[in-house]
Amino acid sequence: MADASSVVIHSAWQKIFDRFDKDKSGTLDINEIKDCLKILLGTDVPANMFETAMKKFDKDESGRLDVQEFGNLITDLNASRKSYTEEAAFQNQGSILGKDKKLPFQDTVNNIYHNKLVASFVAFCIIGNFAINILEKQIDPNTEDLSYGDFWYNADVTLNIIFLFELMANMYAYGGPVKQFWASGWNIFDTIIVLVGVLTMVNVLGPPLDKLKLMRAFRVFRLFKRVQSLNKIIVALLKSIPGVINAFVVMLVFFCIYAILAVELFRDFGEGGYYEVHDSTTGEVY
Repeated sequence: MADASSVVIHSAWQKIFDRFDKDKSGTLDINEIKDCLKILLGTDVPANMFETAMKKFDKDESGRLDVQEFGNLITDLNASRKSYTEEAAFQNQGSILGKDKKLPFQDTVNNIYHNKLVASFVAFCIIGNFAINILEKQIDPNTEDLSYGDFWYNADVTLNIIFLFELMANMYAYGGPVKQFWASGWNIFDTIIVLVGVLTMVNVLGPPLDKLKLMRAFRVFRLFKRVQSLNKIIVALLKSIPGVINAFVVMLVFFCIYAILAVELFRDFGEGGYYEVHDSTTGEVY
């Protein structure tokens, strides 16, 4: 059965391969692969994204893909079509300068921002910020008499600056405060948290707005954006909301039914401001 499935899959690869092998050379050159990916993804493929795919699947570094290498590319594309499409759309979105124009070094900033080392460093800072908030409330709960006020202040300023630069890099990678940037709920959340942190850092918020600094504790939720496994949990919880709401509606209906029955059956109970209690052991009524 497995061999039969492999034959069918390989046959499908071959049909697609033959369709784009315009010169019938038995391999696909750069232009043929670009045409293939453009049709399969429904959008233009950015140069850097195309180069990454070629490095990954062109094992013999010939600059061309044979049937097997092309099949590996198609398999990866089918398994991760959403990420391919989102990446292509991201790369093609342009910037605040225009749809087809990008900011200077925009792709470079994007690559640095999504680098695993950078992502790990930011995640470490988020965890560190959360740990410092816990220690501050444990050691110095009285904000009017802080024992280590300078340390808490310096740590807060340092982390605020790091998060501000991270937000600016993320926004720059999108091409500025464009529509695609604000389309992400995580980006909106990041902006609010960082903005509140900066405003409290420079002391421009007076009472009662100064209480917004308590939102610093919510920075740890930004970790869910950085760690994919945690992000999946949050996404799953959000997707479960419609089903939970339906269950809540059903429970509400049952509560209302029993409320109607209770009123009908026990509306005379306690009438006049008193009610009778029967003692089952003595038979007396109180």
